Amino acid sequence: METLSRLKKLKKQTFTLAEARSVDVSPPMLTYLVRKGLIERRTQGLYAFPEAAPIDLPDTIKELLKVIPRAIVGHSTALYLYGLTDELPGDIELLVPDRNAPKRRQTGVRTYRVRADMKRIRVRSIEGIPVTTIEQTIIDLLRKGAPLSRLIETFRLAQRKRLKPSLTELTKIAADFRAKGRAKVLVEALL
Repeated sequence: METLSRLKKLKKQTFTLAEARSVDVSPPMLTYLVRKGLIERRTQGLYAFPEAAPIDLPDTIKELLKVIPRAIVGHSTALYLYGLTDELPGDIELLVPDRNAPKRRQTGVRTYRVRADMKRIRVRSIEGIPVTTIEQTIIDLLRKGAPLSRLIETFRLAQRKRLKPSLTELTKIAADFRAKGRAKVLVEALL
């Protein structure tokens, strides 16, 4: 089939909708190929050939960031990337600017819309992936309702792994994100 050979010219096992369009393969044609089982739809805007090996979490996230630009990895997914949990997250959790949020729900992805300026969010890079800092992740989980005991354990584990989490930074982020009261209890428990 000519369409498949055009997709194979990309020389990639996984490819985005934009990459498919670059070789003149339309979205309806991609849908047809998925229905026929000739390609797989990994998530909205991300496709793969059936023989493609399952990709690991960092590679999956990098592919998703092509589809959802300016997204930042956060919450439980960030903890996993830091090595602060062995539990693989059920969904990849991303913080996205409100204006850049995907129109449809992505399979295997949970997005959190950020209405304010994304520059407020503290970020660092892990394997080229923008990830919320440990302190930002803890405050986000606190705001989401995570148990205090889990957050204390996460902070202590980060200290043992020499990731250098900062109580001062934790307090500043809590103030920026209107979580001072809840963060105060957390900081007191950590002291």
